[in-house]
Amino acid sequence: MANVLIAGCGYVGTALGVRLAGAGHTVWGLRRSAEGLPPGICLFVSDLSPPETLQTLPPALAAVFYTAAPNGVDDAAYRAIYVDGLRYVLEALVRQHQSPQRVLLTSSTAVYAQSGGEWVDETSPTEPQHFTGRRVLEGERMLLDGPFPATVLRLGGIYGPGRTSLIERVRQGLAACREGPPLYTNRIHRDDCAGALHHLMTLPQPDSHYIGVDH
Repeated sequence: MANVLIAGCGYVGTALGVRLAGAGHTVWGLRRSAEGLPPGICLFVSDLSPPETLQTLPPALAAVFYTAAPNGVDDAAYRAIYVDGLRYVLEALVRQHQSPQRVLLTSSTAVYAQSGGEWVDETSPTEPQHFTGRRVLEGERMLLDGPFPATVLRLGGIYGPGRTSLIERVRQGLAACREGPPLYTNRIHRDDCAGALHHLMTLPQPDSHYIGVDH
């Protein structure tokens, strides 16, 4: 069994951690506090913003998951998480002579600019028009050009426990579909995110990019 670090152990990361711990792995959840951390995940108190809090990571990490989410919806918040925070973690791994077999990043389908209802896959162009997609893509490229084997999972909109706004709008009769050709929304359940990440960890040679959405 492996030592695993989940950096930014929040909504998706905790579900992943519970799954990995149940499979027998030693799981460390990097987060600011123990509040809401499920049993089975070892707490590693840190903040991704100031790199000095990453001076001593758990030892002998076989896999690192970066599942952090921004605290705001502006460019600075996205840069702080998807670029700066990710870079700080990678630098800490190098500085501490760690050799994870793989670093996995939860990215976003925001890296795609397509919005006309066309099908998108891993080979589709990534030309985001909004800062959210641009910052996420910047982080992807930094990771894939970095010192460790890496895989990016581009997730659609995440739903699950506590995230029921869409279904509540439907129940209340407030949701509507506009006339015309059908348009599709890309979504994935939190537990499916965790399952996909766990699966990618088990693959000997996964690809560099995957899209994670429900059928």
